[in-house]
Amino acid sequence: AQSVRGAAVLNVETKKCARNPNKSSPLTHLPDYTFMDGRVTPFGANQKKRILQQREIAKQIVTLSKEMDFAIERNNRINADAEHVRQKLLGEKLKPK
Repeated sequence: AQSVRGAAVLNVETKKCARNPNKSSPLTHLPDYTFMDGRVTPFGANQKKRILQQREIAKQIVTLSKEMDFAIERNNRINADAEHVRQKLLGEKLKPK
């Protein structure tokens, strides 16, 4: 398929949209200008918004990975307890006389 401008929007082989070149590039991540005396350039409006979005995503990643670690540890603990109970029952049933 082609857009109004004639550029391909959909990749025919993969049936996916083409990568947007304006989403991530040096033009979007670097400042528009620099000071000659070396002062720090302030963030642009969209650049500041993008930084805040990335911080929120990073917080979510940390929270979700902590939850995953907790769930894995809990599952391992439950399995170990079940195995311990099973071994205890087998040990009580198979006592020598």
